[in-house]
Amino acid sequence: MKRKQAGFTLVELLVVIGIIAVLISILLPSLGAARYQAQIIKCSAQMRGIVQAVTIYANDNRGALPPIHLDDGKSTFNLTDSPTTTVAYLWSVSWGGGSTFNVANGQFTPATDPGAYMGRLMALKYLPKKQESFMCPIIKEGTNFHSTYHFNPHLKYLSGPAVTQVWWKRLPNYGRYVANTSIPQFRHAILTDPMYDIANTSHYRGNKKAFNLAYADGSVTTYTTTTLAQRNGNLLDKWGRLLDFSNAVQYSADGGDVNWAVPSSWNNKFNITPVDP
Repeated sequence: MKRKQAGFTLVELLVVIGIIAVLISILLPSLGAARYQAQIIKCSAQMRGIVQAVTIYANDNRGALPPIHLDDGKSTFNLTDSPTTTVAYLWSVSWGGGSTFNVANGQFTPATDPGAYMGRLMALKYLPKKQESFMCPIIKEGTNFHSTYHFNPHLKYLSGPAVTQVWWKRLPNYGRYVANTSIPQFRHAILTDPMYDIANTSHYRGNKKAFNLAYADGSVTTYTTTTLAQRNGNLLDKWGRLLDFSNAVQYSADGGDVNWAVPSSWNNKFNITPVDP
């Protein structure tokens, strides 16, 4: 008598496939959330390393932070005198005259001018000469200020002489409040995630977006908005738009109440450049 061969029926196979599909549908959101959180942690660790490099640089330079593009250190230096005008203080990877960095092959060519911000840290070997030294690792490509970390985007206005400059140029007393400033009080970050637009940004998922904020003491805070907050409109390259958004994020991360769903409730409140702080 011929014995019937063991095997699965078509119905049994379909049941198994159905169970596997259900399990995958259950696990995928959890895996996606875990990957999202891992990316935030990776970025925060990288930002902490940048602040450590800044601290070492400051210790070697009498407390001074890496300077802004073309800042000669004089009290008369005016941010608006820079050829890059509205983005000069954002250009955290400025190498100085003649310096180049090829993102494709990771080759860095220094110049006599040590550059500015994180570009100076790389030129002087305080940071590795690679893309990860100035850009969130989640952003795969980017060569301009749109997709680089924002370094110290806090401005002040000096009435004599009448110039606009970076608020804090030294690490000691960084973020110190002054009585005559009308800007809402919050903990000021020395480094933030890119804050340009969704195309050149990181850490957004669904209708929320997370920001890593690194402070002068080396700590890093991750703040998640309740809605997909972003800079928008025709003022993307303007100082005021960045100051609004950056300061509002920092204020909210410090416990302040910001209604991200209604930009009109915050986009003028934080666009403040203190006079003679």
